[in-house]
Amino acid sequence: MFGFTFYDGLRYYFSDKMSVLRLGKRLWRQVEVRREFVIFHNLFIPGVVECDKFGDIYVLDYGDVSVKKFSASGKFIIKFGIGRGQGPGELLNPTDIKIDDRLNLWICDAGNVKVSVFDNRGKLYKEFKLSAVPLRVSPLQDGGFIVQEMMEFKRYDANGRGVFGFKDDFIFKRFDNPLYWSSFLISDSAFLYCVLYDLGYLICINLGDGSVKYRVKVMDAPPPPEIVVREFRGAKVAKLVRKSNSLTVGFNVLDDMIFLHTVEVDKKDDFTVIDVYSSVDGRYLYSFKIPGKFRRGYFDGRYYYGVGDTIVSKFEVLFR
Repeated sequence: MFGFTFYDGLRYYFSDKMSVLRLGKRLWRQVEVRREFVIFHNLFIPGVVECDKFGDIYVLDYGDVSVKKFSASGKFIIKFGIGRGQGPGELLNPTDIKIDDRLNLWICDAGNVKVSVFDNRGKLYKEFKLSAVPLRVSPLQDGGFIVQEMMEFKRYDANGRGVFGFKDDFIFKRFDNPLYWSSFLISDSAFLYCVLYDLGYLICINLGDGSVKYRVKVMDAPPPPEIVVREFRGAKVAKLVRKSNSLTVGFNVLDDMIFLHTVEVDKKDDFTVIDVYSSVDGRYLYSFKIPGKFRRGYFDGRYYYGVGDTIVSKFEVLFR
């Protein structure tokens, strides 16, 4: 059985052993998890969390429509975004953030139908007005970027000109309603990695020609949700009804591994499960657990960052 030992409120030791213990389909890996600190500073409704190559922490705060940057030790550094609005540097409905190798912050703003780029001093560097609502963003090494626009992914160059659009036709033909296409995405110089978490698919797409390199079902892949149409104030409204309690809260790609973070919403356990896959071919490798159920998460290979209702917790993860 799974278990952990509690040390002075800060340390957890998980007794899973990769070589001997299997629970269901998962292969559990032995880890020790130590809580480093908790960030409280002026976080209202924290959502997406990301880290740069120096360990600085970026939190998208839906509560005051901004992104807040903290040092690797949790000290507040700077705030990005000058308020709610439609002008330069203003945000309306940010849905995703990423940090590129130059430490620029990319903000996907669905409400303003644009992608905003800030330098590491908080100054607006570029803004790209788009023709369709962007839901997710991932910068490329050449200065261009990828966005998810409803059921299609689109590549833009460094000047914001559309290069080409692409999608997974296999899934598109079966699930042709944008309500199905809730996702996380990350790209490197050659491939786009995407998880369609309501459908349970992990997809790798070649950025050169838009072809699908692999498409795999994830652990505990949910049955397809149902779209129900109901009357609301005289209008028909479509709603997605999920048939699974499993909720994806994070997605990272590090070197040749993909980390997919999930929680079981209605279970009494208090863990976030990290499933690890090969980024080369999508094979499942192993899993480990982080204490606590989080709304969003990020893992950089050594530290895990979990988003709670009004806080962000940092944990060190030691593999045995």
